[in-house]
This record gives sequence, structure tokens and C-alpha cells, in this order.
Amino acid sequence: MSQAATSIVGVLELDEVLKRLVVSARQATSARYGALGVIGGDGTLTNFVHDGMRDDTVRAIGNPPQGRGVLGVLIEDPRPLRLERVADHPDAVGFPPHHPTMQSFLGVPVRSGDEVYGNLYLAEADEGFTELDEMLAISLASIAGAAIVAARMHDGVELFAVAEDRSRIGRELHDTIVQQMFAIGVEIQATAAMSDATVAARLRSTVTKVDKAIDDLRHIVADFHPLDGHELAPPLMIIQDAVNDLSDAHSFPVGLTVKPANMRLRPELVDNLRSFVVEAVSNALRHAKGDSVDVEIDLSENVLTVTIADDGVGFDPTTIDRGHGLNDLEERAKKMGGRLMVSSQAKVGTAVALKVPASIRAT
Repeated sequence: MSQAATSIVGVLELDEVLKRLVVSARQATSARYGALGVIGGDGTLTNFVHDGMRDDTVRAIGNPPQGRGVLGVLIEDPRPLRLERVADHPDAVGFPPHHPTMQSFLGVPVRSGDEVYGNLYLAEADEGFTELDEMLAISLASIAGAAIVAARMHDGVELFAVAEDRSRIGRELHDTIVQQMFAIGVEIQATAAMSDATVAARLRSTVTKVDKAIDDLRHIVADFHPLDGHELAPPLMIIQDAVNDLSDAHSFPVGLTVKPANMRLRPELVDNLRSFVVEAVSNALRHAKGDSVDVEIDLSENVLTVTIADDGVGFDPTTIDRGHGLNDLEERAKKMGGRLMVSSQAKVGTAVALKVPASIRAT
């Protein structure tokens, strides 16, 4: 039954899902090494997946860790643990022969609800791990927890029940974890706009990593909840949340109109659309110096038109530096199979418009 459920529902092997999450966590936090251990019934680590070490190093080390030392601390006390130097922790027991030396460390519990199923470990960030890194790791660990729960459901469970639960998990991951990480990215963008050049550059680099992690999560969510062509997402609430986050971060009201309000679009289009709106609205809030910014999303004859307009200082689109955010918007438009149009007039304002074949069907 487990193998049948796996093949029909489209489930990835647990270790493969966990490995992809570890890779995403490393990339999002700039960690050199990453690992995830699943806690067995005896309180030690069973499944253990890792990324960052060379194969010959792994072979030289031998058996995977059993959950002692600092790793054991996380098992006994499942709370996030950030260390500048692992060796300074009172429970540190050192590393086995051939193991690379590790200084900075971040560990977070892998949970699903109130249950703890394991821990996600990251080590050796060039400048240490930050609070943002911890937030990202917690989000990824939540997905790992859902993956472990789904995998354990297979034995002795009817196929329909497995599929239904995976569908529920997929929806919850998309509607909570992915959106939480997106909100983190919005907050970083707003902070970058208020920072000096050096800090802003690093924050923009972090936003790029967050975007990459979000893309990885979308793929993982798709594996949990494979689309069958009948699932269409409502963009209104998702875009509204993103616009509200921007409004709060900049203390500036942003208007939003969606016509028709009950439109449905492919979930991946909604996610990309949200990224486009955030980028365009962020540009307007940083540069327009106007009194209003408004977003209009209109679906007519299966063509989606998105317009972000402001009444600010305006600019000449033919002479403006493309680093003004327009290149990024153009790339996002191409990613959706759409085209970008920009109109602007000095002291009147700017309108950025996106047109995309919506590829939807009526519900």
C-alpha cells in the first residue's frame, strides 16, 4: 500500500524531500554545511541527510551522528540554538576524526504542530548566523515536519486518505510558510531602502536568497500537493497581504483593486504576480515621492492586466538607468510569459503595466 500510494500520489522519498530542504536552508543562510536528523523512538537520530561535505570526507568520518553533544542539547531542549563558536558550548564534545572544524552553528527543531520530529542543523556562515537566518530555518524546518508526518502516514492508511492529507498539507504550506517567508523578504526590502549603501547591498543580496528559497519551497509544495488542472487560486487575499505588508513597512497607504474580485488563477501565476507587485510597489514607494500608489489587477478576455500607478515625480523611461528596478520587473514579466509597459511624465507620475495571458478556465 505504501509503494502504491507513493507512485499514485506523486510523493517523493522522504530523504529526497529532506535533502532538498537542507540545500534550500544552506542557500538561504549562506551556510557551508547543513544537515537534518529525524529523531527515532529511542531518542537518537535515525534518518540523517546532509549537504556541503565532500563524499570522501563523509566516507572518512564513517557513521552519522547519533545526537550527542550540542546536537543532543537540541533533542533534549527543542528550541532554536545559535552559537558563534560550537566549542564554547558547555555540552560540546568535539568532532570525530576527519570531520571538518565548525565554528558558527544554528540549530532549530523540526516540528509539526506541537510534536518534534527532528532538528535542522546549519554550520559555518561566513559572518555568523543572524536572527533572519533563524526565522528562515524555522520556516524550512516546518515543511520538513510536514514531510515526516506525511511519510509516516503511508503505512496502513487508505490511498484516498493519504492523498487528502497531502493535499491539506500542501495548502497549509503554501498559505502559511511561503507567505511568511515572502513577508520577511518584503520587510528586508523596506529596511534596505532606509539603510546606507553597504548595508542596503547586503540586504538586497539577502532578498535574492529569500526569493530563491521561496522558489524552492514552491517546488516542494507542488510535490506535496500536485496540481491536477482543477485547482485555481484566488489572488485577492494573497496580493492584499503583500500590499498590506508594504504599506505597514513604509507607513504609506497603497490602494488595491481586483476585477473581478472572485477571479481564479493558476497558483504559480499568483505567486509570480505577487512578486511583481511587490517589486513595482516597492520602487514607487522608494522613488516616486508622490501622494498615492495604486494597484489594479484586471482580468478581461483571458488576459490579465496589472497596473501600478503613482502620482509622483515621474521620469523619462528612455533615459532612466535600467537599474531603477525596471530590469527586474522586465525579467519577472518574461518569467510569466507577459510583457512590461512603462509610461511616465515628470511631475505627473508613473504607470507600470503588465499584460499576461492568464491561462485560466471558469470554475
